[in-house]
Amino acid sequence: LQEQGPTFGTEPALAPLDILLATAPVGLAFLDDQFRFLKVNEALSAMNGIPTERLIGRTMAEVFPHLWPNVEPRYRGVLESGIPLTNFEVSGESATHPGQVRHWLCNYYPLMSPEGKVLGIGITVNDITERKLAEEDIARRAREQAALFEFTNRLHRAREMPEIYEAALNAIQDGIGCDRASILLFDEVGVMRFVAWRGLSDTYRAAASGHSPWQQGEIGSVPFGIEDITHNTLAEPLKSVIIQEGISALGFIPLVANGRLIGKFMVYYNSPHKFGDEEFYLALTIGRQIAFAVERERIEALRFRAVQAQQKSEERLQNIFDQSTAGIAQVDKTGRFVLVNQRFCEITG
Repeated sequence: LQEQGPTFGTEPALAPLDILLATAPVGLAFLDDQFRFLKVNEALSAMNGIPTERLIGRTMAEVFPHLWPNVEPRYRGVLESGIPLTNFEVSGESATHPGQVRHWLCNYYPLMSPEGKVLGIGITVNDITERKLAEEDIARRAREQAALFEFTNRLHRAREMPEIYEAALNAIQDGIGCDRASILLFDEVGVMRFVAWRGLSDTYRAAASGHSPWQQGEIGSVPFGIEDITHNTLAEPLKSVIIQEGISALGFIPLVANGRLIGKFMVYYNSPHKFGDEEFYLALTIGRQIAFAVERERIEALRFRAVQAQQKSEERLQNIFDQSTAGIAQVDKTGRFVLVNQRFCEITG
């Protein structure tokens, strides 16, 4: 009689290796020296979206041609050196998540014979996509907060509009992560004009100047984006100019002061881009600070011009007073002189 292995209850126990393959929470596989799959557990099959029976006997290059160029040098390095490679990250798409980039943490180790010969490779795979997304989200939020802090700090120290525009463009690109950016304001006759920009040609600015989805002073304007200009119905010739500029996606963010639209800032991407609510929320936060700074400087400029006008008016009055051929004097209620010109003194001796 053939000797049976240990049993649990009345059923023969599975071999320890089979138990490991069946129950391990990570993906496991064994490949021979030609990189053909010998064993694959269900966890790895589920990650890849490919049934186990379609993997056994096939090579890594056949099953995952999009990943093979990246992992082949590592596989061969382990096979030739006999030294494990640990904590190697691989990214790509899988059949279970088409169109989405997934991330895996992999370990490759040699399968050795009793004589020390490398027979193949063992693989462990752990899907770390959620962890990577969480890390990216934390890094993104930290980048946004740093950009907003730096922007606020520079706004407090800015004394001229070029300084404000420079700080704003830095905040837009660093916080939002776009490839290019611009700021446009309505001029005295209500035409939207570029006042600051990054990475935009003269040709593009000339074609886009004056274009606005909103009217000056409009209330309730909201941001929006064009995620892929090639699939948008934007009118010609502006659409062609945008494509020639190398812009694939663009976002429109209103600048609002005292509840009314004074301009906009634009974000541009060189590749198609999906705009999200969090991105627009950050953009509006930056936009409010830009609009506040612009309005503050506008009011300050008006005040300065008013002071200058008053000074000039006073100077003109003083000149008239001093150069008048008539004697001029001012007295208070008690009859005391409080103001006299030179001619009055000459007349009265």
